[in-house]
Amino acid sequence: MTDKAVSKWETGRGFPDLKLLEPLAQTLEVSLVELLQGERTSSPTSSAPLFPAWFRPALLALLCAACGVLVFRLHCLERRLK
Repeated sequence: MTDKAVSKWETGRGFPDLKLLEPLAQTLEVSLVELLQGERTSSPTSSAPLFPAWFRPALLALLCAACGVLVFRLHCLERRLK
């Protein structure tokens, strides 16, 4: 993970790889739920956002795109097996 990659995520010019979510959460010492929600839930006194407002919808878009690719590849595989 590079500073340039993080900068792209912060400015909305790129998205993190799905494989990086767990190590990113561990590095930031937050749960995956907290990472995806953009807020700490473990401390009731602090609800400051972890990421800018655009991060959550961007991450959701990335997950949807990844699922779409998976469905497409499964469809292609199914057609080859027929």
